[in-house]
Amino acid sequence: MYVNGLLCDGVEPASPAPLARLDAVRLSAILIRWPREGRPSVGEAFKMSFMSCRHAFKRVLRRIAAPLLMQPLTALTALMAVGQAAADPLRPGEVMLDYYGHGAVLVTAPGGERVMFDRWSGRADADGTPLLHDFPAVTADHSLSTAAAPTSWEGDRIRVTGSGAGEGSLYLVEAGGMRIVVWGRAPAGTSVPAAALARYGRPDVMVLPADLMDEVSARLRPAIVVPVRYRIDGLTGAAAQLPQAEAVFAGRPYRTRLVKPRLTLTPEWMDGFERHIQFFDSHYVK
Repeated sequence: MYVNGLLCDGVEPASPAPLARLDAVRLSAILIRWPREGRPSVGEAFKMSFMSCRHAFKRVLRRIAAPLLMQPLTALTALMAVGQAAADPLRPGEVMLDYYGHGAVLVTAPGGERVMFDRWSGRADADGTPLLHDFPAVTADHSLSTAAAPTSWEGDRIRVTGSGAGEGSLYLVEAGGMRIVVWGRAPAGTSVPAAALARYGRPDVMVLPADLMDEVSARLRPAIVVPVRYRIDGLTGAAAQLPQAEAVFAGRPYRTRLVKPRLTLTPEWMDGFERHIQFFDSHYVK
């Protein structure tokens, strides 16, 4: 039989004494044969046990600990992606245009940021057009003038890029997934700034002087055309060299006469439009 894994010549020992009868050479041979017969030594067994535990620990770490450790990173990555999307001016959303009369337009981005164009001071605007009352009190995050040198400005959900346009400036407003060109200044005899307009490609919306509306819109073919700088009773003086409001609107094949001084724009709403006139008529924020 075997005692502690050693063959003892078929004699069952009652005590460790029979081990002493084993031939020393035979005992050495048996001990040497152990590993070869697949019976690991104590040291090897300990090493195998340790390695098995280490691999088991690694499996536990991968299955339990690693996902737990990855959760904060995944959450942070998701939050960063949401933040980047929220701050993207080309992300679709709702943009509002409020008309303050003459060339003044307030653009409100989906995130609530407001940019005012062509606010006048006193009783005349930058090109000397006489006006009958002061500009109303209104807050804006930024103000720009198409009569001044071009500048640029950027918020969380809006980007405004200016470029030269003869004596004034053109502005490209990117917000709500739309491209809106604002050109508010057009003194008598002003020509269309072809080079400045060409860099904008086909805008979604154009806000521009009424007397240049046909020429510019025919060239760039925007979805929506918003005419400004026309004569409004009670706002513009009699000496103002501006087209009559009705002349701006009459005879146009695609037109909408708005009933309030606000136009709300979304990419979905304007889909399919081309050179459609949105006319504030005599409505403006007082």
